[in-house]
Order: sequence, then C-alpha cells, then structure tokens
Amino acid sequence: MTQVLETLSSQRRNKQNKRNQKSSKESIQSFKGIRELPDGRWKVEVMLNKQRLSARVSSLVEALTKRQELLNKLQNPELCCTNRREKEENETSLTLKHAILQTIKLYWRNNREYKKGMNGRLRQMCEYFGENTPIQRITTEKIAAYTHWLEANTKNRASTINKKVMTLSKVLRTAYNLGQTNRMPRMYKLPCKSQRIRYLTKQEEEVTLKLFKSMTSEAHVDAFQVLIDTGFRLSELWGLTSEHVNFDVNAINLWEGTTKNGKARTVPMTARVREIMTRRCKEYPGKLWPKGSNSWFEHQWNRVRLILNKQKDRTWVPHVLRHTCCSRLVQAGVNLFLVQQWMGHKSLAITQLYAHHSPEHLRIAGECLENFTAGISEKSNTTK
Repeated sequence: MTQVLETLSSQRRNKQNKRNQKSSKESIQSFKGIRELPDGRWKVEVMLNKQRLSARVSSLVEALTKRQELLNKLQNPELCCTNRREKEENETSLTLKHAILQTIKLYWRNNREYKKGMNGRLRQMCEYFGENTPIQRITTEKIAAYTHWLEANTKNRASTINKKVMTLSKVLRTAYNLGQTNRMPRMYKLPCKSQRIRYLTKQEEEVTLKLFKSMTSEAHVDAFQVLIDTGFRLSELWGLTSEHVNFDVNAINLWEGTTKNGKARTVPMTARVREIMTRRCKEYPGKLWPKGSNSWFEHQWNRVRLILNKQKDRTWVPHVLRHTCCSRLVQAGVNLFLVQQWMGHKSLAITQLYAHHSPEHLRIAGECLENFTAGISEKSNTTK
C-alpha cells in the first residue's frame, strides 16, 4: 500500500514539474527579444524571415505591446518595406531647411535678390512642405500640388509662381549634385502670356525730362538721365560711389555683389552721363546719391505721372527707364550678346524679349539672303 502511494505521489510531482517547465518556457518565449538597458529603458528586437525590427520603450509592459506590433509589421511585408524606406529616408536625406541653408551658402550668399523676393519664396516653401521634411519626400506630384496651391491661394501671376518653383528646383538640384539625394523630380512651368515691354520714345523722354527739371531737384534729374543711358536698376544706382566711376576708360564699374545677380559688369558712359558723374564726383566723394532710394525717386516720379495722366498705365514705372535703355541698344543694331553683357541679364532669353524692337534686323537679314541667292543665280547663268 505504501509503495502504491509513493508511486502516485511521484507521478504527481512529475506532472507538476512538466507543467512548471511548460509555463517557464512560455514565459521565456513571451520575453524573447526583450531586455533591460543600463539606463532603465527596455529594448525590443524581433526577427522574421531575415528581417529585423527594433525599438526602445520605457517599461516592460510597453515592451510586450511593442514586440507584438513589430511582429505584426514583419508579418505584413508591404507595411514593413514602407516603414523601412521611410526610416532610410529620414536617416540619409537632408531636410528642406538644411538643403536651403547649403544652397544659400553656395549660391545666394552674395546675391542681392536673395535679400528681397527670394527670402520670401523660401519662407513660403518651408511653410508649405515643412522645414524638417526630408527632401527625398518632395516628389513631382507634391511639387505639382504646390503649384496648384499657389494658383488657388495667392494672387501671384504665372511668372511669379514659376520663379517660386524654380527656386525649389535650385535647392533640390544642389542637393542632387552633391550626392545627398538620389532623385531629382521634374518641374513644370505654368504657361505665361507674352507681355509688351514698355519703353519711352524720344518725345516721351523729352516731355518727362522737362517736367523733372521744373518740378524736382537736380539729384532727381541726374538720376533720371543716368538710368536711361546706363540701364541701371534703381538699387544699383543708389549704391554707386565715386570709386565706381573710371574716367580713364569712360565707364562705370559695378562690383561683384552690388548687382541683382551678384556678378560684376562694366557699363560705358555717354557724354551726358560723363558730365553728370564728373560733377557729382566732385560734390559727393562718397555715395553719389546720398539720399537716393526707391521711395525717394518714386515720390517725384508719381508727381510727374499724375501730370502726364498716366495713372492707369501700369507699365509707367521707374523700371521703364531700364527697358528704354535696352530697347534703344537693340534698335541701334547692337549684338544681343553685347546687350546682355551691358544690361547684366542672367540669360540671353531675357535679352531676346527685346529683339522684336528691331524689325530693321529682319529686313537686313532678308537683303543678305536675297544677295546670296542672286549670286548663285548669276553663277548658274554664266555656266550655261
């Protein structure tokens, strides 16, 4: 009897030990891949089909929940690949903010245009995309959506929207050239209407100059004449000092960093510009127009505009003086490449907008072709 009881007792102990071992294995299995770190946090690691995911949490309970989440992601290959791709983009890709900063450092640091309109373009770009967004996520579709958003939410013209899109293109292109991104999305420009370039005729110049002399100061009159004969932008004229004027070569030198695109250029002086510069260099050894500013000149310009009844003419602005200079150079038969150098246009395409102002060139080209054709006809007749 005693032996039977001992046998039963031994069997019970064996069953209990097996149950304890099974629960121990289940407990170990539930904590597999979870370990406590020296800083008190818990690290979770799971692996399935040679793919591994990991995370760090603050408690053991969170670790158990996170472990199950990671297992679910590994069991869903599409979700796993997406998360891995996003992680790689976040780790390897520059953010939009840093891409902008490096582009400013490389290209726009000494550019006067950056201090004006471009700064606003970059700020608007960051507000839309988010300055911490990796540039890898700025795709062609998102850029197209940005273009549509600008059309719907701003009063910008198509040309202004294109400038904003090309500013973004420059930022992304810089990162692409530096090997910081492996993709360069396509940019689409909005169609722009060809605008008529307004310039002053000789008669309009004479009338306007007469009013300037009777209503404004000598400084305004000098500025008016210099702007027409040099094609300077207003900001370029206000920055002139006596050191920029070289009477030996009869030219005005605009130094690097003082122009809109940051590039230096040299502009010859006409007779009246030389006379003005000679006089002002003697009177003002520093800045030639000490009080010069856009508002200072525009105030007198608008007074003259009122008398000439040009309030409804949106093109009657001080910048028309620059258009006048460029148009006259083209009309005089000056090569477009030389006009580009004179005006400081960034590309020849801008200068070509003035080409229609010189129909005489087309007539001369037609005569050249006529003479060439006539020469061939004479040779063929002689041969016969």
